[in-house]
Amino acid sequence: MDDKETFREQGIVAAVEGDRVTVVINEDQVDEERCISCGACHRGEKGKTLKAVSSGIDIGVGDTVVVECTTKNVYLAIILIFLLPLLGLGAGAAIGYLIPLWATTLKPWHTGITVFLSLVGMTFTFLGVMIYSRWRMEPKHPDPVIVELVGRADTK
Repeated sequence: MDDKETFREQGIVAAVEGDRVTVVINEDQVDEERCISCGACHRGEKGKTLKAVSSGIDIGVGDTVVVECTTKNVYLAIILIFLLPLLGLGAGAAIGYLIPLWATTLKPWHTGITVFLSLVGMTFTFLGVMIYSRWRMEPKHPDPVIVELVGRADTK
């Protein structure tokens, strides 16, 4: 099952460098929820800008274009980046808390062991997430693509 969807935004071309195009999206037209899930935009002085790939359409600076973006699975990213390391932190803390209870000779270092194993649990979880994301997930999210030229800039 594909958990990605596409949506389109209209914007004005700010720069053209080969097949790479910088497009400024009018913030009044942006659906914030979809915009966050795409992850391609960057906030700038002129508004939301994104780098897009020209699809063979002859485009110039000032032209109005339609850009097609693909949403990412934001919920999976949130789970992998935030929730799993927190679970690793909690598991490490639980183990660090229980070890001195079993081994009474370690009781003086109870707090230190708990903190140390909490950090170890979180670190190994981060490493696991990093390895998983490189091994199993897409190596690169597809760039937004310009799919339509709406209007040409007035050149006088």
